[in-house]
Amino acid sequence: MGKSGLIAHIEAFDLDDNYREAQKVLLHSLTRQQLNAQAARWFDPNDYQIIVVGDAERLEDELRQLGLPVNRLTLEYR
Repeated sequence: MGKSGLIAHIEAFDLDDNYREAQKVLLHSLTRQQLNAQAARWFDPNDYQIIVVGDAERLEDELRQLGLPVNRLTLEYR
């Protein structure tokens, strides 16, 4: 984020001038369990799609091991 974006962000959300330092302190104090609890509260994996671009023959088996549905898509160039 550039300086103008940072200033706009501070103004838009009425944040303290030192909010980035306070944010760093907070993030470094969180445990993995706390982060996972917040992720479980706020994010539903069913609301997202994961798009992988690459060699389907090579990647498909590894992707299936994640236990998620794998749907191949093919792009057609004209």
